[in-house]
Order: sequence, then C-alpha cells, then structure tokens
Amino acid sequence: MSIVQHRQNGTRTADLVVADESHSVQPGTSAWADFGRRPS
Repeated sequence: MSIVQHRQNGTRTADLVVADESHSVQPGTSAWADFGRRPS
C-alpha cells in the first residue's frame, strides 16, 4: 500500500531506483565457499 501511496503523491518514474545487479543489497555467496569441506 505504501508503494501505491508513494506513486499517488506525484513521484516521477525517473526518480525511482530499480534494484538490479549494480544496485543490489544482497550479500554475496563467498561465505559459503568452504561449506561442507573438511579442514586441511
């Protein structure tokens, strides 16, 4: 509902941020690189 209200208040489409690979807040998967491996 907040998205609809935000758009109703006259926000320009050009002002919106599109989440894509260059604007992602997702952490990478490198922390899982050694998962399941036996210690040396």
